[in-house]
Amino acid sequence: MRISTKVWMPLWVLCICCMAALPAGAQVPYPELHTDIGWSPANFTTVADIAAAFGNARSAENSQLGTTIPTTLTMPSQAACDAMSKSQKALYLINAERIARGLIPFQGVSHNIVSIAQAYAESLLVDNQFTHTLNGTSPSGRLNGDPAINGCSETGFVSSAPPIPMPVERSVRGWIYEDSSSSWGHRNTCFASLNDDFGTAGNEGLI
Repeated sequence: MRISTKVWMPLWVLCICCMAALPAGAQVPYPELHTDIGWSPANFTTVADIAAAFGNARSAENSQLGTTIPTTLTMPSQAACDAMSKSQKALYLINAERIARGLIPFQGVSHNIVSIAQAYAESLLVDNQFTHTLNGTSPSGRLNGDPAINGCSETGFVSSAPPIPMPVERSVRGWIYEDSSSSWGHRNTCFASLNDDFGTAGNEGLI
């Protein structure tokens, strides 16, 4: 299963790694939204902007679903956030949203999968393509080619220039709060409970 959109993404990739294919081996423990929740306020500069956007989205989700998600997203300092890699930022934000909903966090980042999915994303950009299949190989086929991560499911994303502000933050938030056009598949992946994953006890798999 691949998370993808051409609107929000930089040239990098995010993958969720589990022993079984995600659709067959995962459970979705959290409800879908009724409608998309846009980014508000429309500022894309600081960690305060990120915290405000996620907090507003959580509040709107509570209104839609009758839930009681804490509406405060605690962000690292601006300097600490700026020093994070893209993968670390994505991991932080997805786990913050999982923990706010009482879900087990993902354990970490798999660099093996990043390498495979990065090559896939770059090929899409070079060839101006937007597809799950690359050179006749499916996402699971690409990952199964590496024995260290055989059986994982790939989740990648890519976009073309020009770059946009806060692409990682807006991508993660978009998957969780603005995913109705994809039948909430990206949101469900972010909140999935994985069976037989590569995580240690108390953690889910790797992204």
